[in-house]
Amino acid sequence: MASELPFDFSLLDFKSTIDVMPVCVVFITPEGRFGYVSPEFYQLHRLPPDTQVVGTRVVDWLASDESPEVIQRMQAGPTEASIIKSTVYRLARSDNTLFLSEISSVPLHGRDGRFLGLVSVMRDVTNAKLLEQQLQQNFERQEFLNHLLQLLYRPRDLLAALAQVLELIGIFTRASRVSLMENTPDDATACVTMEWSDEEKLAQAAGEPQVDKFVCVDFSEAPSLRIFAEARGVVCVPSEATTPPDLLNLVDKWDLKSFVALPVFGMDRLFGLIVVEFARERRTWSVEDLDLMRNISRTISNAIARTQVEETEYVQRVLVETLRDITSVVNSDFTFSQVLDYILSNLNRIVPHSASSILLMDDQGHLKVAHTYGFPPGKEDVLRAMHAPLNRWKTIDLVAHSNQPVIVGDTLKQPNWELVPDLNWVRSYMGSAIRSRGKLLGILNVDATTVEAFTGEHAVRLQAFADQAAVAIENAMLYQEAQRRAEQMTTLYEIGLTLASGLELDQVLASLHEQVARVLPFDVFYVGLYNETSEILQFPLFIERGERVVVATRNVADVPGISGRVISTRQTHYLQDIKDPETASRYPAPINTTGLSRAYVGVPLIAREHVVGIISMQSYQPGIFSLEQVRLLETIANQAALAIDNAHIFIEMRQLAITDSLTGLFNRRHFTELGQVEVDRALRYERGLGVLMVDIDSFKRVNDNLGHNAGDAVLQEISRICRTLLRSSDIIGRYGGEEFAIVLPELDEERSLRVAERIRAVIDATSIETPKGPVHITLSIGVVLLRPEFTTLEILLDCADRAMYQAKQAGRNRVNVFSKGVA
Repeated sequence: MASELPFDFSLLDFKSTIDVMPVCVVFITPEGRFGYVSPEFYQLHRLPPDTQVVGTRVVDWLASDESPEVIQRMQAGPTEASIIKSTVYRLARSDNTLFLSEISSVPLHGRDGRFLGLVSVMRDVTNAKLLEQQLQQNFERQEFLNHLLQLLYRPRDLLAALAQVLELIGIFTRASRVSLMENTPDDATACVTMEWSDEEKLAQAAGEPQVDKFVCVDFSEAPSLRIFAEARGVVCVPSEATTPPDLLNLVDKWDLKSFVALPVFGMDRLFGLIVVEFARERRTWSVEDLDLMRNISRTISNAIARTQVEETEYVQRVLVETLRDITSVVNSDFTFSQVLDYILSNLNRIVPHSASSILLMDDQGHLKVAHTYGFPPGKEDVLRAMHAPLNRWKTIDLVAHSNQPVIVGDTLKQPNWELVPDLNWVRSYMGSAIRSRGKLLGILNVDATTVEAFTGEHAVRLQAFADQAAVAIENAMLYQEAQRRAEQMTTLYEIGLTLASGLELDQVLASLHEQVARVLPFDVFYVGLYNETSEILQFPLFIERGERVVVATRNVADVPGISGRVISTRQTHYLQDIKDPETASRYPAPINTTGLSRAYVGVPLIAREHVVGIISMQSYQPGIFSLEQVRLLETIANQAALAIDNAHIFIEMRQLAITDSLTGLFNRRHFTELGQVEVDRALRYERGLGVLMVDIDSFKRVNDNLGHNAGDAVLQEISRICRTLLRSSDIIGRYGGEEFAIVLPELDEERSLRVAERIRAVIDATSIETPKGPVHITLSIGVVLLRPEFTTLEILLDCADRAMYQAKQAGRNRVNVFSKGVA
C-alpha cells in the first residue's frame, strides 16, 4: 500500500529529527491516508511496532461513535485550503479503548507548488478534557446552589420563592415534574401543595399531558419513604442498592421511570418532601448529584424553619404587647441579652435579694447560666462555668418539677442543698420555673446573704414575675433565632459566592475561615487536607485565638487522633467536653490544640465520594455548641469540600501544563522559563551557576530492539534517579526525546562536575528493569559554567550541547566541560 502513495515522507531530510521527538507526527495524503507516522504514533495507539499503519485510511482510526460530520470530512480527505488549527477528535486504540486526541495540521506543498498533503501533530488530551469537564460540572452545581440561596435569602413571599425553586430544580435536573408535599399534622400522609411540570415531557411519556398524577402519599403504604426522610436521607428510586418493595410500588403507582425525594424540615419536625419525577427515563445519580440534593434539602429546610420562627416570633410579639401595661420588662425591641439584663435588673423592685440568675435549657436538655446580676466580682464566673443536666442539682430539679416557687430558708440546714466552692456566701434561696405554654424554658433564681430572706409573699410575686418573664424570654429567643437563621442564610449565600470565585487553595481556605467566623463561635478553627493514598493529614489552616498556628503533618494510620476518627468513619464527631474522663478514654490520641479546648466538632470534607479533609471548630467552654450550629458547620463543609476539590483540580491541570507526562519532569517550555530566572539572578548577584545537557547513549537501539515500552521505562527510571541525586533548588527538565537539561544554581565548576559525574556513575552502575528484561544504559553529559558574556539560558544550553556531543565523539559514557575551543 505504501508504494501507491503519491509522496514518500521518509525522503524529507528532517525525518530523523521527527523520529526521536516526544510527540506524534503524521503525514496525511490528499486521499486521506497515512503517508508517514512517527514512532510516537505506536505508543499513542498502543500498537505493536510491526503494525502496518502507512497506507491505511485515517477515518478507520476514528471512534465508532464520532460524529457523522467528522467521519464524512475525514473520508473526503484533506484539501489545499486546509489551514493551521487544533481540533479534538475521538480516536480508538488497538485495545478498543477510546481517547481524545488534539490534532494540529498544516498543509505541505512541493517545490512546484503541488499540494502534497497535511503534516499533523497528535496529542492525547483525555485527562485534561476530563478535568475540564469535572471542573465545569462543579461550577454549574455551585452556580445552581448560589441561585437557590439567592431565591431563599429573606424572600418577601416564601411561597413564590418556593415555586421558583421547584422550577429551578426541574430545569437543572431535566425532570418531568417537581412537587412540594407537606405533611399533615398527624404525620400520616404528605399532600402536594405546589408543583412544577414540564408538560412536553409528560405528554411524550404518556401521550397526553398529565396534570394530577397523585395528590397524597399515605406513609402506611410507603413506610420506607418516611423512615429515610426522617433520617435526613435522600431517597432515590430505583437506587443502585436494594430498593424496598414499597418504594418500587410507588414507581408503578405513579407511572414513572424513577424519582428522588428530598426531606424538608421545619423548626422541630419533618415538614414534608420535594419529589423530583422522571417520566421518560430511569435516572441514575452520581455521588456529586446526591451531594447536591442534600444541599438543596438543607437550604430549603433552613429557609422554611426561618420563616416558621419569624411567624412564631410575630405571634409572640403581639402577646407581649398586650401584656405591656402589666410589666415593663417585656420589650420586644430589646436584644436577647438586653431582655435578660432588663428582667434581672428590675427583679429587685418586687423581690429584694443579693444576686439573681437565669438558667436556660439547651438543645441537649442541659441547664446553662444565661445571665447573672449582682454577684460579687469573680463569683459569677463560677456560676457561668456550670453546665449540667437538669437533675445534676437536686434543688434545681425540684424547682423544675414544681408548680410553685421553692424557698430554701437556710442553705446550711437544707439536706438537698449542694454547697459550691466560692458560692457558700448564699444563705437563702428562692427559685421559680420559667414556662411558656407548658414548656420548661429555664429557672429564675434569687439568692440572699442572710437566712430566711424570702417569704410566701415574695414567692407569689416571683411566680407572677416569672410568668411574664417567660413571654419576654421566649419572644427574645425566637427573635434571636430568626436573626441567627437569617444571618446563616446570608453567610451560606456569601460563602457560596466567595468559594466559587477562587481556584487558589490558600484563597479558598482564607475565605472559608473569614466567613465561618461570622456565624459560629469558636476559639480554635482548622482545616485538614487528607491524602487517601498516603493517609497523610496536613493542616494548611490552623487558627487559635485569631492567630495562625503551625501543626505538624501526620499519618493518621499511625496517629489517628480525633481527626483520624472523623476521616475513617466519614461522620461528624461532636465531643461536648474533651477532658471528660469517659471521652478522654475513647480518644486517647492527642488533639490538635494548645490544651485549652473543651468542646470539639469535626466534620469530614467529602467530594466525589472521597474524603478530601476535615473542618473543625473548638471552644474553651464545654458543651457550648448547639446541634443547630453543628448542622450549620456540616452545611458549610459541603460547600467547602466542593471548593477544595475545584482547587485540587486546578492544581492538577496547572501541573499537567508544565510537566512531561512520561517522566514527570518539567517540560521544555517551563524548564526554560525557570532556568532563565536562575540565570538572571546569578548574573545580577554574581553567583555561580552550572548547566548540564544529558543524553542517553545509543537510545535508538533500545527502542528498535526492545520496543517503545522498554524505552519509556528507561526514560522514567533515569528521570527518577536524577531527581534523587539533585537538590530541591536544582531544575531538571526533559529537553528532547532522550535528552535532559539541568540547571545547578549556586555551583562552581568543580561542584557542577561532581554532580554530573555522580549522575553518570550511578546510571552506569544501575541495571534498569524494562518489560523486555534488564538494560545497561550509559550517559554522555556536557557541562558549561556561567560567564558574564553568557546572558541567556539558550546560549548556555547550546554550549552544554556542544560539550555533550564532544563527549559522544570521545567514546560516550563520559562528562565533558565546554571550552571556547569546542567546535
